[in-house]
Amino acid sequence: MRLLKRIIRYCFFIIRKQRTMFYTSITKMRVAEVKGKIKVNFKSRFNSSTYLGNNVHFNGMTINGGGGE
Repeated sequence: MRLLKRIIRYCFFIIRKQRTMFYTSITKMRVAEVKGKIKVNFKSRFNSSTYLGNNVHFNGMTINGGGGE
């Protein structure tokens, strides 16, 4: 029983890591610039004029609008 529980936990861990890598790579392609390390855990939407700084983390977010300039 313990072995089965460990296997299931490991599978969920792998799925969570793959999901984070997927959403992070999609975000890097869609934003205008990324200056440092980012991590996106869930589906997030950004416009093409979004600039992200260093050490940014999102758990699902929508950013839209024209910006300040």
